[in-house]
Amino acid sequence: MQSCDKDEDIVFPEYPQEKLQFNQAIFLELSGLDNRNYLDSTDLTVAAGKVVKIESVGYSIVFSGYDSPQRNSSVNLFINDMALSSLPAWLPSGQYKVKLVLHDSPANDGHIHKGYLTGIEYNILPLQ
Repeated sequence: MQSCDKDEDIVFPEYPQEKLQFNQAIFLELSGLDNRNYLDSTDLTVAAGKVVKIESVGYSIVFSGYDSPQRNSSVNLFINDMALSSLPAWLPSGQYKVKLVLHDSPANDGHIHKGYLTGIEYNILPLQ
């Protein structure tokens, strides 16, 4: 399991754009809050030979059956318990624990919360 010990290991990869090939879009949905405003965490595995670019995070609150999207600035992204201060963020191959923390919504407000993370997975191609 690869850990995120240094911010630069995640945010600024050493992959020039011309070496990356689109593989798939990533969409993770997290729901539920504990008593500290954390949405449930989930695991994200980035396979060998791939890299994931996290593009955005956000959340919505479900009121009487409809979603009310909230601003991205209301959510903090944590990767392996380390807060990321800016997006996009790059994740090299490894195993990651993804968690979203809500700023301005109390955990006991009685509503359902859904968080999301979007990104792109790329294949890393050898230089030719």
